[in-house]
Amino acid sequence: MLYNQLFTSFFSEEINGVEKYICADGKAIRIEKIIDETFFDDSVKLVDWLQSFQLPEMFYFQSRDQLFELIGLGCDYAVVGDVADEVRSQTQKLWQACNGFVFFGGMSFFIDDDSPEWKGFEGYRFVLPVIEITRKKNQFVIALNHFNSQNLDVETIKTVLINKLSLIDESKALYPESKNNQVTREIQIPEFVDWEKNVDRILKQIQDGIITKTVLSRKMVFHGNQPWDTHYFLRKLQDIEEDSFLFFFQTARGHAFFGRSPERLFSFDNDKIILDAIAGTRPRGRDSADDYKLEQELLRSDKEMLEHRIVTQFISEQLAQICDDVQILKSEKIIKLKHIQHLVTEICGTVNSAHDPLSIAELFHPTPAVGGYPQDESRLIIKDIESHSRGWYASPIGWMAQDRSEFVVGIRSALIEKDQLHVFGGAGIVAKSKATDEWQETKIKMENLLRIVRETSNG
Repeated sequence: MLYNQLFTSFFSEEINGVEKYICADGKAIRIEKIIDETFFDDSVKLVDWLQSFQLPEMFYFQSRDQLFELIGLGCDYAVVGDVADEVRSQTQKLWQACNGFVFFGGMSFFIDDDSPEWKGFEGYRFVLPVIEITRKKNQFVIALNHFNSQNLDVETIKTVLINKLSLIDESKALYPESKNNQVTREIQIPEFVDWEKNVDRILKQIQDGIITKTVLSRKMVFHGNQPWDTHYFLRKLQDIEEDSFLFFFQTARGHAFFGRSPERLFSFDNDKIILDAIAGTRPRGRDSADDYKLEQELLRSDKEMLEHRIVTQFISEQLAQICDDVQILKSEKIIKLKHIQHLVTEICGTVNSAHDPLSIAELFHPTPAVGGYPQDESRLIIKDIESHSRGWYASPIGWMAQDRSEFVVGIRSALIEKDQLHVFGGAGIVAKSKATDEWQETKIKMENLLRIVRETSNG
């Protein structure tokens, strides 16, 4: 059984080879062990292995190049709150106990959002999983985490951990193939007529010089005749071949936020930081010639280039606050996804002082790619105009350790809440924007998820 495999070396006096025991004054326990790749069935992907456990809280993150995966099973400790300083203080406390702890989590676009469909996600939520598995290329590391918040003695801790691991192990079963789910009701929020009015309101604000850009979002809500299968959507999203990040954050059975985002908010490793500026959009072409034509159209568009450079300028200015050597790695190149293509610029720097991952996320969120510019004015307009809750949509989501982390922007995403599926899409509104074009752009951005809905509904 899984917990027996982990537990054999857990409290041994001598930990040899590649195993690591990390403990500070009995406050924290973390065992890391490199495991042979044959631990997993060759026919089963790591994400399938994750989904074979029937647990309330499960987490998954895959890098854009697909060479890195991080998964979490169960919840040993959750840092939850609506006040950034308190959340930061709690994570620092845990890192002081064990600097090897890795947290999965994210935050709401508007921290005071209390919409019922997002219950359990909170303003900020970062989870220390009981079991964590990391894959870097062909190397797998499994870790077992425990924060001794109740000051238990060693023997009691052993009992607690055995119970947690055995419960995880007992939940393991082959996950059944998803049953067809028929859409019984489909809702557009807002309807197009209201979308047009919202775009006009933003264009008036731009004309008056209050803002340069605001990102307007909408969502489609699909009611199924039974609960939507979160595992099925994750598997289908992973099957898509494109250069994007895959994330999955489940807080309860049948309640998960997930997506394939092309946009890295930042990756941080010791003092090195890299960020993406992604803005400017065209669909993919019908064939290679049409695709190239749309690519060149994007590169020559004054409207799209303006939208992109607003994002690049903002990220560069924010990065200069914490770095002395801001550099452009890739400038205004094309990134091609399954149904859409974008302008992308990569920006990097060396952080000049101590900054925790949460502080860095807050420095950049929301970028003009998902919020607008100026930042504060655009957020106020979004809050006033949009009738739906963004929740964690378009917000930072990912993982963080004390000295390294990676967060993506939670776009091209959806929320499953039992029999309701909320699919989100957004578009940047600038001076030359047209409501019809921006509506169509959001639909293309939703296409990865809409296709899965169609497949599920059609069997």
